[in-house]
Amino acid sequence: MLMQQLASRENVTRAFENALTERFTDEHAMFQSENTHAKANKNEIIDSLIEELKNQASYQPRLGFYYEVPKSPLVDRPVVYLPFEELVVHYAFIQVIADVLDPQLLGCCFANRLNRRPKEKRLSQSLQTLGGQGTTSGRKRVLKTTQ
Repeated sequence: MLMQQLASRENVTRAFENALTERFTDEHAMFQSENTHAKANKNEIIDSLIEELKNQASYQPRLGFYYEVPKSPLVDRPVVYLPFEELVVHYAFIQVIADVLDPQLLGCCFANRLNRRPKEKRLSQSLQTLGGQGTTSGRKRVLKTTQ
């Protein structure tokens, strides 16, 4: 059942949109050519990922890498790069798990859990980024859900 949800067109399409949004709004490595390619070949990418996810033996993780960018004279900031298709697969898994678990969690939670906006039916900003007067970074992390 969960594997069928994982490989469903609706889930992979939603994961594609969430991955594309993340590339533009979060502090991840982003190659502009990769985003141009993803937008131009959306249906082909989604179709190929659905086929990979339907047949577990055919799925091969795409290798990412990380590097460090100087943050201060004493500290470097690690930056992780995942290929776009792998980021879509990541979101596909997360969405299936979130759709099952999120309704079971308390509405008021003080752990590092994504805060729910019931009217918008999506998960939003991580609580760890909330400051006293709003966000510390001014960015929102949005993960669309089916609930």
